[in-house]
Amino acid sequence: IATELADAGVVSNAFAFRVYARVTGAGPFQAGEYRIPKHSSMSSAVAVLDAGPKQRYQLLALPPGMTLAMIAAKVGALPGRSAERFLQLAAGGTVRSKYQPAGTTSLEGLTWPDTYYVTPTEDEAVILRRIVARYDAEVARLGIPTRAAAKGESVYTATITASLIQGEAGVDSDRPLISAVIANRLAQG
Repeated sequence: IATELADAGVVSNAFAFRVYARVTGAGPFQAGEYRIPKHSSMSSAVAVLDAGPKQRYQLLALPPGMTLAMIAAKVGALPGRSAERFLQLAAGGTVRSKYQPAGTTSLEGLTWPDTYYVTPTEDEAVILRRIVARYDAEVARLGIPTRAAAKGESVYTATITASLIQGEAGVDSDRPLISAVIANRLAQG
């Protein structure tokens, strides 16, 4: 925090701010957006930080294995958001994954489980874009496009297969067996 304040020109020295905050017992500070004028005194900056953020985040926790309908219910539980609007956007084709084949509109399976910090100004479309963009980024980071291509599959097909395995497996030890059944069935057409 001290480094960010110094880099933004709010305080003159990050080390001095850390010492001041420690000596005065300031903090812990909450995550959020703050408006602190440049060239503030240490005491003024601490007072703003102690007062808390102007914009509080809403927590959107999406554990693995959730369907779009389940995600929509969680989004709909956030103040001012609608599960129905989220589902309409997810099925409408305006928000797309870069791994989604042409001609498909549903984003089922193309979302990434995580805890998202949502601001009150972010609507259902922004939330959906963030969840899908995170999926795209994580898929690329994990090297799934290369690994899927080596098997002659698309990322979309690999995602569907992984989703089937996850949905059917009661315990982790079942996953290889379910994977083998799916692979055998696909090989048989």
